[in-house]
Amino acid sequence: MVMVDVPRELAGEVDPADVEQLARAADDGWTCAACGGAGEMDGAASVVLLREGPVTVAGLAHPRCAPASVQQVSGLGESLAEPRPATALAGLAGDVPLLVVDLADTVAGGDPGGERVDKVAAYLLGLGLGLVADLRELSALEAAAGWRATLGPDWLTVMQPEGTSLYDGELVLPDGWSAAAAVGGCVLLVGSGLGAHAAPDRLGERLAAAAGAGRLVGAVVAVA
Repeated sequence: MVMVDVPRELAGEVDPADVEQLARAADDGWTCAACGGAGEMDGAASVVLLREGPVTVAGLAHPRCAPASVQQVSGLGESLAEPRPATALAGLAGDVPLLVVDLADTVAGGDPGGERVDKVAAYLLGLGLGLVADLRELSALEAAAGWRATLGPDWLTVMQPEGTSLYDGELVLPDGWSAAAAVGGCVLLVGSGLGAHAAPDRLGERLAAAAGAGRLVGAVVAVA
């Protein structure tokens, strides 16, 4: 188990939810944000904040590789467009078909002004998804132009408007899902660090927490 340390100077910028999410993601392996090397799975990791303009992203680093807890970097925007490891689950909320894509990504810390920005959510908002603040209002979500989900017998591909895939991998559909989606598509929900593969029984709880923290985005997408 990775022991995550928060440097004293970051105590006001990284909250416990950030640390929990970083630690949960590190259980599947982690990369040092400073040197790019693999992190030890039974050792310690130090939280660092990477900043580019107004966006701040929290990551992990080997304690020996992080002389500064806040580092100015470039290329955060470009890295968001690259495919990322993800898990997808399908379900039904009443008669609403859902696709949940859980991205294995780092979380965001606070910026100097105190506003918190999830880098994945901010990027996907720019591609037409909307912020999901309340899971009880899923039926009010609007369609996202250019997004589409393609289903095979046990496979799902979710394509973004610019032609890259958000998810391309295995998926098991519950009974009745395909029939419900054939009526008007499905609701796509995207978050990062939800732990869907490790604790599917807690997914609803974690989706609600992500929505409350401004870290969940979604929309109605076409299904083929």
